[in-house]
Amino acid sequence: MRESFGSESLLSDRVLDENLKKNRGAEIQVDLLAVYKVKQGNMARKKILRGALITIGSIGALFIVLVVHIAMVSSPDIPNSNLVVSRIDFSETLDGEEVKTIRKSLKSIDGIHKVVLNEGSKTLIYGYYREQQAEAAVLENLSKVSTISFEAYKPSKAESEGSCPAIDKSSFTYRVGRAIQTIFS
Repeated sequence: MRESFGSESLLSDRVLDENLKKNRGAEIQVDLLAVYKVKQGNMARKKILRGALITIGSIGALFIVLVVHIAMVSSPDIPNSNLVVSRIDFSETLDGEEVKTIRKSLKSIDGIHKVVLNEGSKTLIYGYYREQQAEAAVLENLSKVSTISFEAYKPSKAESEGSCPAIDKSSFTYRVGRAIQTIFS
């Protein structure tokens, strides 16, 4: 006799055949407790397997999102780029009208790529193309527009040798990002 719950067979055909030969056709007694334990063990294995697959899938999806994000935010290298980013430090914080005047004046200069200056700030960041503009000309224009004293920021030798001062190059995040970025370069 073959006992089953649902579509799952509790005894394999081989075990059933051996028991039939031993008992010569006598009815096989099935220990329901043993069957229950086997069924519980199979369910536990399925739950562990399902949990492992969900975990691996989630980690894989997050890794793919990370790779896509790095690929999207990484700008392509500009060959023979002459774009220079400079910083000017003001002695006082700038009010709203002063900020608007300085921004408008610097953006009107040919060769200026971008101007970042916030109200209440003491720092101006701007980018310019070396072949189209000189830093001295930008400073001269700024001295005509601004009544607040300022000076151009000159990085130290250690600062100029490094790339981004905001990131720790020994961090795991930096190393993973750098590895992924070299794949796409």
